[in-house]
Amino acid sequence: AGRKNELRDKEKAHALYLHIKAEVEEAITYLQQKRKEDPYRQILPRILYEATWGFRRQAPTFEP
Repeated sequence: AGRKNELRDKEKAHALYLHIKAEVEEAITYLQQKRKEDPYRQILPRILYEATWGFRRQAPTFEP
């Protein structure tokens, strides 16, 4: 019920929107950076890693 009142107030709704938007953009930037650092980003290293495990294991993902 508290959020409904907040969303009826245009200024509060806009402030909430901006807050959520900033958090989403921050998360996307974080994930893009982690992708750049991924040693298995390219297909060849990923396939070689997975082939050494007989394709029973997926290449590791990043640590948060």
